[in-house]
Amino acid sequence: MASDADLPLLRRPTAILTSFDIYESKTLLCIVGSNESEGYYRVLRITRGTDDVRKMVEDDMVSHSRDGIHQLVSRLLTSGMRLLVSNVCGILGFVRFTKGCYISLVAKRKPVALLGGHYIYHVEDTRLISVAFRPERSEVEEKCITTFKNVDLTKNFYYSHTYDITHTLQKNVLLNGEPERHYHGMFVWNYQLI
Repeated sequence: MASDADLPLLRRPTAILTSFDIYESKTLLCIVGSNESEGYYRVLRITRGTDDVRKMVEDDMVSHSRDGIHQLVSRLLTSGMRLLVSNVCGILGFVRFTKGCYISLVAKRKPVALLGGHYIYHVEDTRLISVAFRPERSEVEEKCITTFKNVDLTKNFYYSHTYDITHTLQKNVLLNGEPERHYHGMFVWNYQLI
């Protein structure tokens, strides 16, 4: 039986991305996701100047090598992009208020439990960044942003990259390690953002 290392990069199972760096220029946001322990990387490019996040483009390659990603980052920096955010723990989703689109990020987390080898994290800090380079914000837009930021995720928001915490332990055991992609909506507050 072949191991994952024997499979071509494009046929390997998708690894979980555990860290994100976001680079910006006036016209582009570039999100570099990584899982350093598995040597897995993905890149998402978002063209600024459009309010349609469906215009995001993921690089054709499913993953990059460590050297390849370092070369890509070097090219980004020499092309005039700058590092906007480093070592983000997760992306909660995209939100639109009255005008522009924003990305909601987990800026800091703390492991609080380990269930069957799966880490459960508590959100310690979040960040909201604009997809637009310098967004024009109306009074209503500012009020919406303030209201959104008042949702304090640091009190009782938990997540896991590998364990479905929206279902009971019994249901997860019955799945026998096979992830079910039908999350229990009552416990996924950011369903619409995703």
